[in-house]
Amino acid sequence: FKLSYYSDEYVPEYGCSPRENMEAIYSECLSFAENFDKCGPNLLLCGACGLGKTFLSSAIANRLLEKDVDVLYVSCNALFPILEDMHFGREVGERAAFIVKKLIDCDLLILDDLGSEFVTQFTCSELFRIINTRLLNGKKMIISTNLNRSMLKNTYDERIASRITGGFSILEFLGNDIRSIMKL
Repeated sequence: FKLSYYSDEYVPEYGCSPRENMEAIYSECLSFAENFDKCGPNLLLCGACGLGKTFLSSAIANRLLEKDVDVLYVSCNALFPILEDMHFGREVGERAAFIVKKLIDCDLLILDDLGSEFVTQFTCSELFRIINTRLLNGKKMIISTNLNRSMLKNTYDERIASRITGGFSILEFLGNDIRSIMKL
């Protein structure tokens, strides 16, 4: 993770520079990984594309796997079709059955790219069930999304938005697309 990809130029509407913002986010993510066994908030990584949300959640997953923590990392785009196939009795493979079992039981669930899936009543119902069950059971989660708070409320129902905004530390990524910067 390189802070040099983030501008140190102060942005008045942010109240800080993208680099200062990312220093704080990096620090919170590092603390989450190093103090995983202690009580602490779940993480919602939100912001525009290409700002490092998936990279940081992957880095947390790798660090925790080194500590033998049971982690499930799944893209929402891949997850909900699996759940739909299982729900409607379609044939699913061993990998899909494994994912479904781990959704509730794993120590850390990372849902990557929330909002990229086709949002239906079914996906909202399943998302609520997953988040609510894990919150009630004290199981940790990281969710990454390109959606901001108001978009979350508009995309999903109020029950889901409330659990996410109330049960997660919201880390808003700011800056310019790192992929474009890396090309240069």
